[in-house]
Amino acid sequence: MNYLPWYNQNKIDFLEKNRTLLSNFNIFEYGCGFSTLYFSQFAKSVTSAELRAEWFEKISHLLLQNNLQADLHLVKYNFANCINEFFVSKINNQDNIFIIIDSNDRAKCLQICTQIANTHPNTIIMLDNSERENLQNEIQNTQNQGFHTKTFVGVRPVDGKTSTSTLFCKNQNWLGLIS
Repeated sequence: MNYLPWYNQNKIDFLEKNRTLLSNFNIFEYGCGFSTLYFSQFAKSVTSAELRAEWFEKISHLLLQNNLQADLHLVKYNFANCINEFFVSKINNQDNIFIIIDSNDRAKCLQICTQIANTHPNTIIMLDNSERENLQNEIQNTQNQGFHTKTFVGVRPVDGKTSTSTLFCKNQNWLGLIS
């Protein structure tokens, strides 16, 4: 089965268009879901952390059922605290990093992920639901640190609601490579 993430249609179109390029990336997700299943179909590797046990079990089952591989972690505390434990040691040995922030404590996760991206130039950060008011200060702080952005606004096929996602990267060439 071909799974699609629960993102807005413009972001899905972007991901589909850049699927070959993204197949060279190691995906790190804050919040697992259908995006985990989607990226597991073609990415170099997928590592995800999830706070909700029921959702973790559902995605684990779907991965197994569809013979897809991902390194899933059930987290019993907030994502900002799990970054060092689950991701930093794995990220340090990787090139081409794609970090997806799609769960609780998005602002703090973005802050920490920008620190990671400052030391790993081939890193792209994707912040889902970036239209939220409580994220605007951290988005501005990220841009002030020299991160380039690309924003996707559109309707989510899963529920018909409009949402925004923003990509951040230090290496402006990445925005030229990805369309």
